[in-house]
Parts: sequence; C-alpha cells; structure tokens
Amino acid sequence: MTTIDPSSRIAIVGAGISALTCAQILRSAGFSPTLFEKSAGYGGRVSTRHLEDGIAFDHGAQYVTAKTCGFKTYLSEAEQRGCAGMWSPRVSKGSREQDWFVGRPAMRDLVNPLISNLDIKYHAYVSRIYRYRRGWCLELEDGGVPLYFDNVIVSAPAPQTLVLIGRDTEISVRISEVEMSPCWALIAAFDRRFKTDLDVITDENSDLTWLVRNNSKLDRSQHIESWVAHVSPQWSLNNIERDRDSVLPELLNMLERKLGRRLPAPTFARAHLWRYALTSVPLGELFLSTSDHTLTAIGDWCLGSRVECAYQSGIAAGKYLVGAFAT
Repeated sequence: MTTIDPSSRIAIVGAGISALTCAQILRSAGFSPTLFEKSAGYGGRVSTRHLEDGIAFDHGAQYVTAKTCGFKTYLSEAEQRGCAGMWSPRVSKGSREQDWFVGRPAMRDLVNPLISNLDIKYHAYVSRIYRYRRGWCLELEDGGVPLYFDNVIVSAPAPQTLVLIGRDTEISVRISEVEMSPCWALIAAFDRRFKTDLDVITDENSDLTWLVRNNSKLDRSQHIESWVAHVSPQWSLNNIERDRDSVLPELLNMLERKLGRRLPAPTFARAHLWRYALTSVPLGELFLSTSDHTLTAIGDWCLGSRVECAYQSGIAAGKYLVGAFAT
C-alpha cells in the first residue's frame, strides 16, 4: 500500500454529511483536508433556505432516523448540544415506526457538530478532476490555476461524480451502475395560519408524495404558516427540464388539492429541483476507492437515500483512508 504522511494535500469535494464526517475522521488522525463546497453553506441535502425576515424552510431532507449504533450516538450527542431534537408530528398514515429527529433551529444545524476546525471553501465550484502525476488536479469553474492534491475524496451524487472524474478511472464503471431520481420541491409561506388536522401528509400514489407543515417542527417560527412539498420521482423526471417559474403554479395547485382547501396567496413561494434526490439503484458498498487510495467516492448513494447512509459512507471511508495512509 501507499504510505502518505499527514502533510499530504487532501481535497474533499462537497460539504454534506458524508464529506464532513470523513473530514473529521481524517482531521482526528492528524490530516488537514480542504473542503470545496459550491454553495454558500454546508449540509448538502440536510439543507435550509433562510429568508430575509428570519423564516427558514427545510427544503431537502425533512427528518432523520437512526438504525446503526454509530448514528444513534451521533444524534444523541447532537441532541445534548441543542443541535437536534425529536419531532412528533401528526401524520397521515399510522404511527412512526422510528423516532424522527430534526435539526434545531433548522435542519442544517443537525451537522453543526461536524464543522468545527474544518477548512471549508464556499462558492468553490469544482468543474473537473483529472489525474496528474501521482495525484489529482482540481479545476474550479471560476478559472485560475488547477489545484494539485495528493488525494481527492468526492462526495457529489453519483452522476455528478462521474462527470467530474470522467469515465476512464478504475472506479467509474461501478459509479455508472448507480441510478438516481430527481425531485421537485415546493416551499410556500402564508401570512395567516389555517386549520389542518395533520402536520405530515404522505401519498406514494400521488404526484405530490410528501407534504409537511414546516412550522410544526422544533424551534421554527410560528408567526407564519409555512409548508414544504416534495413531488414524485416520475412527475419530477417528466418535468426535469422546465424552469422553476413555470413549475411553481402547478405545485401550488397540488398543494391546494392535497390540503383540500382554497389557500390564500402566498407571501413567498418557490420551486426547487433536486436533480439527484433519491437513489433507486445504490452501489451496495460503503464507498469506492482506487487501488492507490488517491481517489475516493462517497455519499448516501453508496447505500441508499437516507441521511444515515451518507453518515455511514463518510465514516467508513475516513477510517479506511486513515489506515491506508498509515501503512
């Protein structure tokens, strides 16, 4: 195996939960990874959209559950730090089989324990990754000289990872086997509350598969009515090339039909496309890495679509790389 010392330059593409957990494992072993995040904030799909008046929408993952001991421990620690709490909404179909946890005061805060002491470059859009000598070069969309790293870890969705690294690396064939589906999301706010018996409505046989009263969650603003809706993978795929302004009226109509009432004009409404939201065909492994350990791919898509899958992938890859680097 290749021996790599702690002075090695390590890049991590993305700042979602798989990237952050992997980075913390590496940092605890003495390495200093640099994270490149294309957006203005961390969290990935555990994301929150903040409005100017202080209202926030969880427009990505709505809650998390834990099946493994490791993630249960993480959520317990996050809860003790005030970054997470248990959510008990009124749901449309039976009772919850597992405890639902949400970040507080917003979903993104769920990963706050993971960002300490990390070097994260925001608005850093990596457009290409290619082999250079024994390592890899990162090209950023804003131009400039390519950045060289001894090791690169990519936490983007599988199709985006494939675009970044190309199809001629030894892990590309496996990545190409992963299939992911899109999801259109709606966030809408209203200036007055309206009565409803449910906080969560799910219907897998409808175009609108998930509907949640965002302000029913812990620490969310109560002075307005706020809702988040997720649309089915098939409808989202059929409308994937449309712009958000043309999709928005249809999503608002879906919201009205699902709630069974005429809604007031929203004070804020926006459609957002998660192009790679759900994993329909996962990798079936915790991560992928080249034989020399210099290029690694991680993410929820390795195991499924749940936030816990991303956590497991990042932890496993981080531990593996620490062991490989020390050999």
